[in-house]
Amino acid sequence: MPDHHSNRTPTLFVTRKWLPAVGGMETYSVKLSAALLKHTDVEIVALPGQDNGGPPNATALLKFGILTVLRILFTRKPSGVVHVADMASWPLAFAARIRSRRWRLVLSAHGTDVGYSLRGGVKGRLYGAYLRLPLLPDGIVLKVAGTIWSESEADALNRPRVDYLGPQDPGDMADLYARALCVVTPNIVLANGEFEGFGLVATEAAASGGVSLAAQCQGLREAIVDGVTGFHLPPGEPGPWAQKINEISGWEPNRRAAFIERSVAECRTRYSWSRVAEETFAAYGTAPRSKAT
Repeated sequence: MPDHHSNRTPTLFVTRKWLPAVGGMETYSVKLSAALLKHTDVEIVALPGQDNGGPPNATALLKFGILTVLRILFTRKPSGVVHVADMASWPLAFAARIRSRRWRLVLSAHGTDVGYSLRGGVKGRLYGAYLRLPLLPDGIVLKVAGTIWSESEADALNRPRVDYLGPQDPGDMADLYARALCVVTPNIVLANGEFEGFGLVATEAAASGGVSLAAQCQGLREAIVDGVTGFHLPPGEPGPWAQKINEISGWEPNRRAAFIERSVAECRTRYSWSRVAEETFAAYGTAPRSKAT
């Protein structure tokens, strides 16, 4: 039988954001590279995160960069496309340009990539307004999953009605989303201009059968369809958030089931990785090639 994949353009997918580190960019890299296999042969060069869910340390990052540059410069295996999965790794794309002028180069820009230059001296987001749990009934507890990045975050989580779960693997996260009363993805508009480029957690929660609540600002406005896959709420105003959470807690089981069924169905088409991969692969065809000098 003929090999239908023999003439497919090979793609080198390079990323420093990979499991077991946890985050939107890690999910993007894993899911997209897998979905791209439908369109192209994919070779993945990835830097794994730490076992505790944190990002790799500086030494590992430096080693990864050096070895990847050497891999690109001296490989005998040609690549039709070199896809570097974040803007901060652009030197790796430069190495690919040195290696071959015929390779198409693609760089993915995420929210942090776009807004990082606007960041001020204070890092991290301010979520204090959403931790005012006295606005909610006594039986409601805020469960937080993920890695603690600073002492201020650790202090914010040290509250009687906050249950810090630590880093979770993707399978466990999907189960937590589905079992939660609702999944809260807050954000605020920062004066320094830094912003959220998308907000994949809100989409993942909806696709997993959770009721997703997201701030109506920046990229989170695109991460859910208001009233269909979740609800938009005003940033920095805890009152409307508490009101919506109380409303959802009063839903009848049939109403909740119907909402989740519609939400999951919409996510399967609008936010499917197959659609993202198809559009990404289409972009490969429009990526410019530098003329040989």
